[in-house]
Amino acid sequence: MCADGRGAGTPCSARAVTPPVFILSLDRMTADKSRVVSAMTGALLIAVVAIGLINGWMYFQQPRMSFFPVRPLAATPADWGMPFEEIRLETSDGVRLHGWFLPAEGSRQVLLSFQGNAGNISHRGDSIRL
Repeated sequence: MCADGRGAGTPCSARAVTPPVFILSLDRMTADKSRVVSAMTGALLIAVVAIGLINGWMYFQQPRMSFFPVRPLAATPADWGMPFEEIRLETSDGVRLHGWFLPAEGSRQVLLSFQGNAGNISHRGDSIRL
């Protein structure tokens, strides 16, 4: 009987079968490491360029993203049953401002309210009624 368990009558090979042995050389490990570093550097470079392009686009889009004026008035305080006086001012640097003066009976003080970004003063009826 052979050492590998084959029965009688089966010829045994003179050479024993050995499992494959994997030997990594230092040159191969260095080459693999170099490829990984190169791939990571390329991915990082692509990410930095993509982020830079997005930031550049957003920088030039700022005026469109931060101010959305609407010229036509949707309503006036008269539509809400409130007396008002239309006010138009021009600043020293030439900027024209539009507003409404809504007198409150018996009041000695004035509240100055700015409507904020987007739309116009006519979209702030709920704030004005307060």
